[in-house]
Amino acid sequence: MMMTTFDPELQAKHEREIRIGDPDAPAPDPEMQEIAWEESAPLREVYPDEFERYLNLFFKFFPKKPVHVRQGYGQGFLALKGKRKDRTKFERPCYPDLIAKMLDLDRWQYNHPNFKQPEYFWVAMREPKRSSLKAIDLDNKENILGHYTTRAWKQLVTRPLPILTVDHMQKIKRLYDAFPNHIWCVSSATLGLHVWEKLPGPQPLDLIEARTRPILKKIGLNKTEVHPMPGRALRRPFGQDYFTITDQGLLEDWQDQLKDFDNVAATPRFESIFNALRELMQKEWARFLYSRESGKVRISSASPQIAQFIKRGEYKSVRNHVLAELDQWAADGFPLTSSIQVPVDLSPAPSKRKASSTTHDHEPMTFNGKWVQHCRDWAVLLQMELEFLGVGVSITLKPGGCHESRTQDGC
Repeated sequence: MMMTTFDPELQAKHEREIRIGDPDAPAPDPEMQEIAWEESAPLREVYPDEFERYLNLFFKFFPKKPVHVRQGYGQGFLALKGKRKDRTKFERPCYPDLIAKMLDLDRWQYNHPNFKQPEYFWVAMREPKRSSLKAIDLDNKENILGHYTTRAWKQLVTRPLPILTVDHMQKIKRLYDAFPNHIWCVSSATLGLHVWEKLPGPQPLDLIEARTRPILKKIGLNKTEVHPMPGRALRRPFGQDYFTITDQGLLEDWQDQLKDFDNVAATPRFESIFNALRELMQKEWARFLYSRESGKVRISSASPQIAQFIKRGEYKSVRNHVLAELDQWAADGFPLTSSIQVPVDLSPAPSKRKASSTTHDHEPMTFNGKWVQHCRDWAVLLQMELEFLGVGVSITLKPGGCHESRTQDGC
């Protein structure tokens, strides 16, 4: 990725600031100063070429009014039109700065410490008259069981709790087969999808719709949105909980996703899409099971089996049941029409009694046993923590123990 070199004048300014009040203070290490600058300076100063390219792709040719922003999963997009409720005007924020805020919220918050800190931040824009990009927006909102609260640093945030049903995955498979040569992205923690196509040139919106809608109708997805869409705003790609799916894995960093979108734009195998969505669902459930704030959980499901598990408070059983169905569907070769039935034990949970001191009843330690599933959960949480700290670690549970591999040097 392209980055600007460290500015000596900026370094001298930092040195002067540090020496104020302490003339004998040692001069800061230039290398450490450069690292600090790269991590905290405004985004368009550190990555000017990438940021300019992003604006040209996803911002420059779209209407700038009204401003559509969303600051958390517990709310929708708000259209800011330049006036408060008391009819007084307010200064409209600069759109490129909003884009920088969406792409790297932590960096933006560091440079704007006096602003109100949102949970998350996304920007959406209305449709232009012509577009050289098309995005099929397949959401997963019907499979959101509810929301829960967890802690990110010192702030409480609300996150969705999604599942992936076989019926929904079959919709994705039909979409995949009907639209080759597209770029596949996960659009949010709800596990919705943006399926992008780079068109030969700017085309009228009615032409894009006319070429796409009949195919969607043929595969039973007629209600799926095709963007740019008249009257609807679409969130800009990348940023929080936005991933690009590749055969080599998920891309999360916005610079890596931009580079892939611009230069590679390869369609992943369907197995890669399945594995990526399964991995993200499992990570969200691990966060829910082990990192949510204490209190009453408000989730529900239309599925009788899942609803019964929820009623009994057996949240791990919900996760395990969904994963078992998905894995059975994958083992069958991702069929488009078959119905997967995984046996479910809905008998009342046995009461917990104190075990006799003379007898010991241990659950067999098989690869599919509950004890091994707990190890998987711990491994997922450990991997999330290490990824958060910037250490590329992959932990795989195999018969015989956990195996660890690193993609980059540790701290």
